[in-house]
Amino acid sequence: MKPVQNKIFKVITDIAKEDSYDYVFDKSGDILLIYTNDKYDLTAKVFERMNTFNK
Repeated sequence: MKPVQNKIFKVITDIAKEDSYDYVFDKSGDILLIYTNDKYDLTAKVFERMNTFNK
C-alpha cells in the first residue's frame, strides 16, 4: 500500500505546485493536511528566535 500512497502524494504535490496551491486537505476523514507551500514553514524562524530568546 505504501508505494501507491507515495505515488498519490507525489501527484498531489506536483499538481499543487503547478497550480500554485498553498494547501491541500484530505476530505476523506478527519482533517489531514496533505501539502503545504514551503513559504509558510515557520520552523527556521522559530529556531532562530528561540536561539536569541534568553540573550
